[in-house]
Amino acid sequence: MGALRPGYVLVAPKVHRYSLAEMPAAHRHEFLATLEFVKETLTRNFGPVLMFEHGGDAACRRRSACVEHAHLHVWSIADEIHLRLPDTPVSVHPSLDDFLQRPSRISPYLLHVRGDGRTAVGRDPGISQFFRRQIAEQLAVPSLWDYATVPCWDNVRAAVRAFDATAGHPGGGEN
Repeated sequence: MGALRPGYVLVAPKVHRYSLAEMPAAHRHEFLATLEFVKETLTRNFGPVLMFEHGGDAACRRRSACVEHAHLHVWSIADEIHLRLPDTPVSVHPSLDDFLQRPSRISPYLLHVRGDGRTAVGRDPGISQFFRRQIAEQLAVPSLWDYATVPCWDNVRAAVRAFDATAGHPGGGEN
């Protein structure tokens, strides 16, 4: 829900965690394989992707995340959007995989993967849907940031059709 442009998917680990930083190492390979498939499919059908996470925590403190299960937003709007952390990044990793191997010590956190693959992590200011607000602003529809009130079903269906047309994805059709 909330796909202001086509090519928007959430990728979540099968095991329940509040953030990707908490994902067990045993689940990392499958998650990254699924993510690679999603990125390739979205890029091929809609254009270059950007990725971000509003990483929550078990204490459920005020945070930007609205869902209490880890998920990475993958969206084919990288050529239109430049995400910014609220402050200087606490850490920058060469890749998302590197971050998952050595996750941030801060929680909750914000994370975005830059076009070159580097993964920037910063403190979460506790503003609901922090990155979605930036995206809506940069797409010149600032009032449409809330996924729950603006589902954009036609754009969601466009992403579903792109994946329906793709055979041989990881997990034998279960991801």
